[in-house]
Amino acid sequence: METTIAIIIFSILLLTLLGCLFVIINDNKRTTAYKKSFMKIHGLLSNAVKYTETIVYNVKDRRTYNAYGSDIPDGGYSVEETNARVHPDDLPNNNRVALELASGRRDKERMTFRWNKGTLEKPEWATYRAFCSAEKDANGQVSNIFYSFYNVTEEVKKKEKVDRLMWIFKQIFEKSAAGQAYYAPDGKLMHANSKMVELYTQVGTEEQFRNTNFYDKEPMKGVLTPKNLDTFHVCSHFPRLDGSEDLYIELKAYPIYDSKGTLLFISTFVMDVTQSRNIYLEARDKRRNVNEQNKKAQRYAKQYAAMMTNGNMAMWKIDWEKNRFILTQDFFNEYDGTDVDEYANKLTDETRPLYLAGLKKIREGWTEPMKLTLHLNSHANGNSDKWIMVSAVPTVPDAKGRMQYFGLQRDITDLKLVEQQLMEETERANNSSVTKSHFLANMSHEIRTPLNSIVGFSELLDAVGEEEKVEFVNIIKRNSEVLLRLINDILELSTVDNGGLKSEPVKADFAKAFSNIYQSLKQRLTTPEVKVIMENPYDSLIINVDVDRMQQVITNFANNASKYTKEGHIKIGYTYDNGMLYMYCEDTGAGIPADKHEVIFDRFVKLNSFVQGTGLGLSICKAIADGCGGSIGVESEVGKGSKFWIKIPCL
Repeated sequence: METTIAIIIFSILLLTLLGCLFVIINDNKRTTAYKKSFMKIHGLLSNAVKYTETIVYNVKDRRTYNAYGSDIPDGGYSVEETNARVHPDDLPNNNRVALELASGRRDKERMTFRWNKGTLEKPEWATYRAFCSAEKDANGQVSNIFYSFYNVTEEVKKKEKVDRLMWIFKQIFEKSAAGQAYYAPDGKLMHANSKMVELYTQVGTEEQFRNTNFYDKEPMKGVLTPKNLDTFHVCSHFPRLDGSEDLYIELKAYPIYDSKGTLLFISTFVMDVTQSRNIYLEARDKRRNVNEQNKKAQRYAKQYAAMMTNGNMAMWKIDWEKNRFILTQDFFNEYDGTDVDEYANKLTDETRPLYLAGLKKIREGWTEPMKLTLHLNSHANGNSDKWIMVSAVPTVPDAKGRMQYFGLQRDITDLKLVEQQLMEETERANNSSVTKSHFLANMSHEIRTPLNSIVGFSELLDAVGEEEKVEFVNIIKRNSEVLLRLINDILELSTVDNGGLKSEPVKADFAKAFSNIYQSLKQRLTTPEVKVIMENPYDSLIINVDVDRMQQVITNFANNASKYTKEGHIKIGYTYDNGMLYMYCEDTGAGIPADKHEVIFDRFVKLNSFVQGTGLGLSICKAIADGCGGSIGVESEVGKGSKFWIKIPCL
């Protein structure tokens, strides 16, 4: 049906055109009038090709009818029905156009409107672009208004999408934290966001910024030219106009080309890195200060330890909850002494009453300092007779009102037994030497790992590039922190039974941290016949874990393995499954008897008294495992080696 109507319209227009030509040829006097008719027909033909639907509004009966391709019913639409189909936002403009055409003020018009192709209850809006023209009768009055239109809904949607993207881009461009600007190929400024203007007006005027060519701006001047243009990345600084701190910036410039290699524009990004630089410098100074303080602390600790050891002294305090003496000879290691009441049984009959009298005063809240000289019974302590001088100083009451005391215990046996034979004196000296060696081993076992890492990576700092230097500085910092925490751990060792060591898990890349631990151990474990192996199954593993505690555990495992492994290998590794971190150290050393597997994690347990160590390492590892809510164990066979492991939850 639609095809037939189109053919009829085309035939009528063609016949009209031929008629006009005939009249023009035979009557030159009417040339002008028919020329106008020809132009009108030409316009109608052009619109018929372009526009796909046509409706006509009859001015006399005020109804709209279907002419071609429309959904208007045969009876047409009244003005009210037509208006109900037009989108309310477009109706005022539609009515204006209709009025202009109907009144004869205009004979044609173009407009865009939305038409409801659905029902009034469930409208389906389609967007149309229309060409409107008025038809006049023989009296010159407008009789009909033709609307030829086509559907541009998809075109409008695409335009709206493009407009939305352009709006988003503009918002990102204007509100970016970085200064952004675009320059033409010849270096003239095209666009710049407010942040870029803000940054540059701190060091110059806005006029200078906008009028200075890209190639003449610092720091591009003399480096980039239109013929020598490439990606450009530089950090620089400029004095501010107000005389305050220099402005430090990071600038990146990218030439943008089309598919044919023609330069379209130059995109530049500028970031204010002044604050970041200040933070870096402050952190660097703090690291240096921490390193200096660590060195001082280590020096003071050695001096104090040497003084206590050479003076044959120990510091003591009373743990009223355990009713035991707590002793230490350095800043790092505390160990349980004898039960306060049982200590009296170690004394000779002549000094036991003095001790019991002093103990009674202490329990009664004696607030004056006191000194006692006590003689230890040789049968009770298993050694020769020993004389000690004990000082007691009250401090403050605890939460239960019990007075706290501390003091020095000094061995004065040499002063009391000067008359004894040379052999006894030599034996005491040997015992003192053993005690000193035990103390030094105790101290070095716990602090050597972080100290060696700090010293080792410090020595390498001058021999590596900037990127590796940053990594080494981070390793040094971490080991310094490990050392500080290790000191606290040892001082808190007496509290293990009342809650265990504290663990502070944070989100970290454990795969990278484990590789750093391996590198630290590899530098320390240098026995030629023993190969140090790492099994790291991940390139990256982000979990919540206390990396320092895990380093402390695996370091203690590896240290113990190195003492008993003369050839073969020491392998450290880990796995992660269902929120559980399983970490282990495997060696091909001497192995451990089955009956010692349980006690090996007890405090001060050593299977070989000739091997250096205090027996604290594995007990600390067990305390860490308990504190993390995990477990620890060993698999070993004498003569074949051992495998120590720890398993903790890490989400």
